[in-house]
Amino acid sequence: MMGAKDSITIQPGDKELLQFLERVRALGSAVIETGNIRYFVTVRTDVVSDKGREFLARGGPAD
Repeated sequence: MMGAKDSITIQPGDKELLQFLERVRALGSAVIETGNIRYFVTVRTDVVSDKGREFLARGGPAD
């Protein structure tokens, strides 16, 4: 699983990429082949509540 520092931000103008991700999300996962390389892609959405977003914005506890 990707951590916060490994996040990739996609701009609203990247319509083809957003459509691709939506198609994979609808399938659950997909194998993408390009030349000799195979990518196993899984897309899932994540929902953060307002309370959770506030907690994360503060950095959370120092455990």
